[in-house]
Amino acid sequence: MKKSLIMTIIIFLLVGVLGGVVNAASARVSASASSVNIGETVRVTISIGEKAKMIEFSINYDKTKFDYVSCSKGKYNQKFSYVNGEGNADTESITMTFKAKAAGTTNFTISNLKVATAGQKIPSYPIANASASVTAKVKEEPKPTQPTTPSTNNKPSTTTKPTTNKNTNKNNNKNTNKKDETPVEEPVQDPVEEPVQEPVVKEPAPNELMKLEDETVKTLIDEPTKVMIKAKPVALEDGTKLNVTRLKEGDTAYQTRNDMFKDIEGIKTYFDLKLLKIVETEQDGQMVQSEQAVTPNGYVTVFLPIPENYNKERLVAYKMNEDGTYKVIEGQIQGNYYTFTTNSLANYALVETPEKKTWGQTAMEKVNEVLGNVKILHITIIVLLCIILIETITIIRLSRQKAKRSK
Repeated sequence: MKKSLIMTIIIFLLVGVLGGVVNAASARVSASASSVNIGETVRVTISIGEKAKMIEFSINYDKTKFDYVSCSKGKYNQKFSYVNGEGNADTESITMTFKAKAAGTTNFTISNLKVATAGQKIPSYPIANASASVTAKVKEEPKPTQPTTPSTNNKPSTTTKPTTNKNTNKNNNKNTNKKDETPVEEPVQDPVEEPVQEPVVKEPAPNELMKLEDETVKTLIDEPTKVMIKAKPVALEDGTKLNVTRLKEGDTAYQTRNDMFKDIEGIKTYFDLKLLKIVETEQDGQMVQSEQAVTPNGYVTVFLPIPENYNKERLVAYKMNEDGTYKVIEGQIQGNYYTFTTNSLANYALVETPEKKTWGQTAMEKVNEVLGNVKILHITIIVLLCIILIETITIIRLSRQKAKRSK
């Protein structure tokens, strides 16, 4: 009896624990609309139930009917991935935007979901069999209205039959000479409504790393520093130019920036990036042109040139925040450039970190240091002995000379 009771309690506990894990690890997929017209976009949201610092999954959909446009965070290239560089759990859901291109229905289904929440060091694999269905359809054109035609029932008769009665003839003559006073109704036409011109909203450029050899994208170069930006045309307005300041050693600004990065070891190069555009404003009744800082419409790829004496295997980049703090930016090496994506330009530091020494290298340095100190000690002792020997010989000679004189 006791054994069966204990087994029952254990089963209930296991069911409760496992049930809690499954519920906490479930995922949900929802769409902003169940159907959209071809050419329109739909937002698909993947919710994981709690904030996470790392999210990774695959999303399956009919690529002949929908095209991927952008995502709210992270990167999507065959598979979605997002990692918080500071290790903070800040994301509870991911929203991805897709554009309909052909009629039909597709299911947006996620698989291989991998999540790391605030208290997890090892990512878990939540249950992710949810999906959202969206139908793409051809937009229906409004049918034209038929114009109305005036009625012909009010036309007066043009023929009368003569009679032999004089009175009747007189009456008929009177009636014939009298004008028909019934007004003819003109057809009423509905007012034509002019279409309202809605502002064109351009979809922002997605978070996609541009390639160095890609010439189909828009490219901005700052010639003095060789810093470059590549982006899809929608991200950069016409007339936008890149402005870069590279801080030089010895300048006050360089020393100030070094003080901010004093906790970071290594050789540092500082770049301050801006996007500028000439804007016309009215002042005192006159149009005045001035350069103003602008932000890109979506993501651009930044190419920072790597100095010749830097080791590419030990490079890391930092972005300075407005409050003076900084954070690491994950990037890739392309040729002689360190590249990364961003949706707002700022001040950056490119750092060559010191070489990490193995335990054996550190031990050998200690041994060499000790041996070096021993060699110095030996040399010092030999020098002192030489000095003592010279002094002794000198004293002996003086003593002999003194003895000879006394005789």
